[in-house]
Amino acid sequence: MLYHEYLLLKILLNSNSLLGIDQIVAQLETTKRTAYSVINGVNVWLETHGLDPLMVVRTHGYYIQPAEIKKVKSWLSWDLENGKIKLPPPARIAVIEFTLLCKKNPVTLQYLNDLNGVTTRTTRSDLAQVKAEIEKRNLTLSLHEHGYQITGLEEESRKFAVQKLANIQDTIVYDKIAGYLDLDTKDKLQIEQMLLSLEQNSGCYLTDESIFQVKEYICFAITRYRQGHYLTPIGQTKRQLADESSETSTAVRSLLSHLGVSDQHLQAESQLLLKIIDSRQISKTSKKISSQKISQIATEIIRNFSVISGIDLVNSSNLQKALTTHLIAAKRRVEDNVQFLNSSLINVKSKYPEIYFLTKKAVYPFEQYLNQSLTTDEIELIAIYFGGEIELRNHLADQEARKKVVLVCGSGVGTSRLLKIQLEQLFPKQLQISVVTKQDYEELASLNADVVIATLPVTSKGPPIININRILTDYDLQTIKQSLLAQPVDSATLHNSPAVKTTQVLDIVSEFAQVKDFPGLTTALQSYFAKRGKPVKKKQPFLPSLSELLPSNRIVFTTKRCTWPEAVELAGKLLQRDQVIDGQYVTKMRQQIDRYGPYMRIMDDVMLLHAKPDQPCKYSRPGMSLVCFKYPVDFGQQVKAKYVFSLYAPAGQSHLKALTQLTEIFSKQKLLEQFRNSRTAAELERLFSTVMKGDEKVSDAANNAGASSTEC
Repeated sequence: MLYHEYLLLKILLNSNSLLGIDQIVAQLETTKRTAYSVINGVNVWLETHGLDPLMVVRTHGYYIQPAEIKKVKSWLSWDLENGKIKLPPPARIAVIEFTLLCKKNPVTLQYLNDLNGVTTRTTRSDLAQVKAEIEKRNLTLSLHEHGYQITGLEEESRKFAVQKLANIQDTIVYDKIAGYLDLDTKDKLQIEQMLLSLEQNSGCYLTDESIFQVKEYICFAITRYRQGHYLTPIGQTKRQLADESSETSTAVRSLLSHLGVSDQHLQAESQLLLKIIDSRQISKTSKKISSQKISQIATEIIRNFSVISGIDLVNSSNLQKALTTHLIAAKRRVEDNVQFLNSSLINVKSKYPEIYFLTKKAVYPFEQYLNQSLTTDEIELIAIYFGGEIELRNHLADQEARKKVVLVCGSGVGTSRLLKIQLEQLFPKQLQISVVTKQDYEELASLNADVVIATLPVTSKGPPIININRILTDYDLQTIKQSLLAQPVDSATLHNSPAVKTTQVLDIVSEFAQVKDFPGLTTALQSYFAKRGKPVKKKQPFLPSLSELLPSNRIVFTTKRCTWPEAVELAGKLLQRDQVIDGQYVTKMRQQIDRYGPYMRIMDDVMLLHAKPDQPCKYSRPGMSLVCFKYPVDFGQQVKAKYVFSLYAPAGQSHLKALTQLTEIFSKQKLLEQFRNSRTAAELERLFSTVMKGDEKVSDAANNAGASSTEC
């Protein structure tokens, strides 16, 4: 059986409704032609095992007969266990890693061949990838007389497993290795009760994904322990010593004792398990674990992002609260050396480089507090919060919802927040969305909502359920539109719908011809009639570069001695002259400094003036200006600046690319020297034009002298 065939059967087994061909295409992430091929392959597999083929209801979709479900699950599990299903390379590699870590004795090459149903050549290639991955954790792939083993410090093996567990929930890899992590029902119940007690006592509530990771890690750790792989006792930190007698520590030690860990190894095992639990992402916290220092740092990070991005986020209490909660868990991860690595989140760094780069600069106070740099993945997690807040700001005025929607999401790292904002953006005046975790949703006795949108399976509580992906697809949007926003239509519109047209044609065809593949013809006709209704892929918004927002005619060098109000006036007039802003905006920039002081300083000698736009519809074009002073301007509070930028940003993200490039210039010593040594507008313009998307791309031309600058 091919991987896509296995995946389709799993989707059908977990679905509470019929699946149409378009749904299958979307969930398999393939073409319609391939989807039909997969359906045929599934039917061949079913018939081979003496089972009925997939049932299909015309125009509605496919399903497995209820009487066959138990048999399908049994055969599917047998085939998976015995290497009868072709896994994609990343899945094969993960399966090999868990097999080597969970098997007591060395694993032979033939065993791995049979496990994944591949040749010796393929297994050797996969083992080379395993070797490269585990070496990043200072582990070794050892070849013994009887087979392969992963060796090294036990703590590193455990942390490597945690990293892999973060990426395999609800995947074929977990289905394949679940048997290695299986404990008795009583033991699993004890783990559940410990986690519940831990959350209630600590006031720190884990996300659904974090709960999965902790539970499976405990199963993995006990498997390793029972095979004689013991942790090396290490010294405890001050925090760990203080927590030794806490209710959390007591609960963890009690659980491990119940699972068979001896007194000799109890401290090391409980110490690491507490690290793992502390490092997982949390969805909410109670007042008793609130941290004034972390709250202050969150406020400072938001302020930094606001200053360098030119977007006023400092008064967002929701963002401050969410970021504080996130930083509490991030602090623990850094202190215990278990930062996120290779997370399964969307790749913020490549998809939203401007927001990522600005976040990277903004989190400096947190890194300074921890005395350690954050990993790329940790910064991406924080960037999601800012991305979601920017989207919220852009569309806040249009959010008068009509239908009550409960959004159920298992992730608490900002993904649910971003998804909520995306839905509100796409349906600005139709939806009123509240976000809950799956755990909280399942505990609700009743639900005051018109519809439930969920990124994972949930039980029905009355309102209709729409299942979508965590990253919205075109099919998800089409499904939501059809389910949520369907308006009463007149008879003419109804008469012209793809479903009605298809039925009419089929009635005519059936009267005069014999149809061999009725489902196929039905699908093909519906696809033909629905072509004009296909969703158009939304283009990414255009983000102007620094050189586009700041042309040479708005760069001025002056030898005049100016007060700071004069400097603000001078920088603002350059924008006003080009009709980017009006005099009222200049006044607002001056009032910002009057009220809050020189908080707009982005580095020594540099100020970035900006204010909240009052007339974004009338003045809709973003722009920047720059005044370079020979004599530093005194802004008060011991803040002086030789370079005063003025920014106007009518839309939330229109200027982010430009500011990312500017921040990059100030972050690279070579570029910063070029900036400070420039004496003409043309030199600065060439420098700005060579820095693209935050990358340092400096041409030789930037070193050449240019035309004379404007003086005033």
